[in-house]
Amino acid sequence: MTGRRQQAFTLIEAAAVLVLIGLMASAGALSLRSAYRGSQMNDVVSRVKALDRSARSLVQLTGQSGAIHIDTAKGSIRFAQNHESHAGLLPVVLPDGFKLTGVGGASSLSSGGALEIPCSALGQTPVYSLSISGPKEQTRLLVFAGLTGQVTELEHDASFDLDKLLSPGIDAD
Repeated sequence: MTGRRQQAFTLIEAAAVLVLIGLMASAGALSLRSAYRGSQMNDVVSRVKALDRSARSLVQLTGQSGAIHIDTAKGSIRFAQNHESHAGLLPVVLPDGFKLTGVGGASSLSSGGALEIPCSALGQTPVYSLSISGPKEQTRLLVFAGLTGQVTELEHDASFDLDKLLSPGIDAD
């Protein structure tokens, strides 16, 4: 039986295949993790936008003014009428790894603490902005228009002074 060989994998070949499978699995896991983080940021932004829209609609329906309370230290945003949170509007609490890095109001800019955005019975607020930072340096800047509630969203926080941007200036042409 000299001309016949058995065909089988050697131990080295089997180990090499297992290492390749492990590398491919870890690359896939890393890819899915970044996609998950991106979807988490989209979820946070959607919830903040929904809270603003719902607060504006609620004050229009009830005819009573209220306020959007933003607490950067706790990473929470809630709506209240008559100093009591409204049961129908759940507060937005940022998940772990996310934080409010900047809040700009109509005439005040706050990087820490709390800010109250008044909402009139007509559903109007001053123009305000929120800068939300997530893991891996993801940052979104949301600018809420006061009269209409229109939201402008910027992917990467181009650091600019909202008050300076909104104040009427004279062009030096």
